[in-house]
Amino acid sequence: MTGEAEQVTAFGYAPAPDPRITGGTTPQTVVRLNFNVSESVANDVATMANEMNISKTQLFRYAFGILKIAMSEARKHRKLVIADEDGTPLREIVLPG
Repeated sequence: MTGEAEQVTAFGYAPAPDPRITGGTTPQTVVRLNFNVSESVANDVATMANEMNISKTQLFRYAFGILKIAMSEARKHRKLVIADEDGTPLREIVLPG
């Protein structure tokens, strides 16, 4: 890979701030979702959220944001690659479908 890669944030998937608290915009409607996962996945989620010092909900928002970017880029026939700091590709991320 040559040149500088565009850095895209995937972390915009949070409800809008509550204007009663922040003076910001009108809050988005929040929908509660429930998932069934294995105990090991649940432990991984808790560990990752703790390591990042965020809630499990925010961890999901980050993961969903990254997946949304990945799917958008895949539709453009672009590859998703993990590269070292020199830009050398180390791993390609392949999505189903």
